[in-house]
Amino acid sequence: TLFTIPCVAVGGITPANAKPLVDAGADFLAVCNAVWGADDPPAAVAAFTLFFDAAERARIEAVEDGGYVIVDGDGTRQTLIRELAGP
Repeated sequence: TLFTIPCVAVGGITPANAKPLVDAGADFLAVCNAVWGADDPPAAVAAFTLFFDAAERARIEAVEDGGYVIVDGDGTRQTLIRELAGP
């Protein structure tokens, strides 16, 4: 093979729905609107950073108060995220 064409996921991506895309083989996630369209872009970047840091060992789940939590592979809740970036 001379080169490999990367798989890029585009459109409506948030930290909450990014894991299935990565699991399906996406090499890159286009998250421009999730960051720049967010009320708090630095918080959106932080949420994606948490996702990528935890993606191999954790999952993100919604909680009753409308926030999200990162859950470790053993079921331990790690970090509460007040809200995730996204439209």
